Amino acid sequence: MKTTIWPLLLVLLLGAPRMVFSQDEPAQRQLTVEQQQTDFRLFRAALEQVHPGVYRYTPKARFDALFDSVYGRLQAPLSEQAYYAMLTPLMVQLRCGHTKFIPAQRDDKYPYHTSQLFPLRLHLLGGRAYALYAYDGRNIVPPGAEILQINGRPVGDILTGLLPYVSFADGATTTAKWLELDAFFAGYYAAFGQAADRYTVQYRQPDGRLAQAELPATTLATIKAVEKQRAPAPRYPVRLEFLPNDVATLTIDHFWVGEQEEPFEKFLASAFRQLRARGTKALILDVRNNEGGMDGYGSLLYSYLARQPFSYYSRITTHPRRVAIQEQVHSEWFYGIYRHLLISRAKDGTYEYRHRQGLKRQQPQKKAFVGDVYVLTNGWSFSATAEFATAVRAQGRATFIGQETGGAAGGDNSGFFAFVNLPHSGITMGLPVWSYYMAQPGSHPERGIIPDYVVEPTAADVLSGTDPEMQLAQDLIRKKAEAAARQ
Repeated sequence: MKTTIWPLLLVLLLGAPRMVFSQDEPAQRQLTVEQQQTDFRLFRAALEQVHPGVYRYTPKARFDALFDSVYGRLQAPLSEQAYYAMLTPLMVQLRCGHTKFIPAQRDDKYPYHTSQLFPLRLHLLGGRAYALYAYDGRNIVPPGAEILQINGRPVGDILTGLLPYVSFADGATTTAKWLELDAFFAGYYAAFGQAADRYTVQYRQPDGRLAQAELPATTLATIKAVEKQRAPAPRYPVRLEFLPNDVATLTIDHFWVGEQEEPFEKFLASAFRQLRARGTKALILDVRNNEGGMDGYGSLLYSYLARQPFSYYSRITTHPRRVAIQEQVHSEWFYGIYRHLLISRAKDGTYEYRHRQGLKRQQPQKKAFVGDVYVLTNGWSFSATAEFATAVRAQGRATFIGQETGGAAGGDNSGFFAFVNLPHSGITMGLPVWSYYMAQPGSHPERGIIPDYVVEPTAADVLSGTDPEMQLAQDLIRKKAEAAARQ
């Protein structure tokens, strides 16, 4: 189990949804210094004792200094929001996109000031922001206009100030952070910026003229309703489509299967059987916005593309069977069985989980696809998807188009999840308990898979529904076919 499963587990383990929203935001409490310090000690213990990769990307000496620095600042009463804002950047220093930090009884993307949210849906590109539409539908700021200032503050400064609060990234990757901020700017700005009843927006119109508008804040209920209305029609999450000239596209929205869906193994067998039967020469594999799922599905998919035997994971590590804060740690009931039966101590003192198919040397499928492969990725190609992309890149099996994956090539911290509640602030910590290490992470394991062709959609692309990544893939296939025909 990887990134997409944890919200359901949180509900099952803690008995009630933590990610809720209403027009009436819960009142904030003031936390005493003693309450802050008590929660902080549990916060630190949870990271140090439960998280399997707390020092994977930030050395222990650096983390210890950060812990001590923040603890030393707990000298006066703080609101729940102020306390949340103080701890979040420290949690972000894990550089682990699977670690979650959720204020009690609040929406995880819009936790505070839900009646004072920024009223424009933005598109972020290159540290700049462009208006897509207004949540009230009036579009006083024209779609495509570049937002220059909000309430007198340059947008570049605002974005730079918000990034330290965005945890959705592994290692040194940043693409997922920008997509997260793009999708939920209003929530981040209200929680960690400056919520207001009205927003003065300075902008550059598409024709280059400068203008200004004063816009009333919107509410979370309005944002939810608009986003639901504008959402694309549901589609089956795994789709094989055939294009002219012996080209096919295989889209995989996630690596897990719902109750009404065909088993993934069965779908792949059928899909690649169809590719062989039709003599497909080029396959465009679209895993953009695929945040992960079952780890075995990534290696299974790769076995249909591989040209030689391959290793997927080198090791999977975890924490000891019992920790000092065991009573505060909630996890799946069956995980205890797994831990006692399947986890062993390695010679270096770490604990390893050794019973996973991905740890074994694997063979390609007997009738694996032999044509050209083009993989489309972006920052939300994460977790099991980034692992798959790492395996593909290691054997040079595909041409990559799009943006750097949000998951790091070295692997990730995911698998099963444990949850710890901070009693006074009400914050729930969702912690992965396995660390996956890829067998062939490349020379920069802290980075994601960087495409051969970097393509970033513009605001104009988003507004017109243009797909520049897919267009480039088809252009490259066409040009290769034309060049072969001339020989």
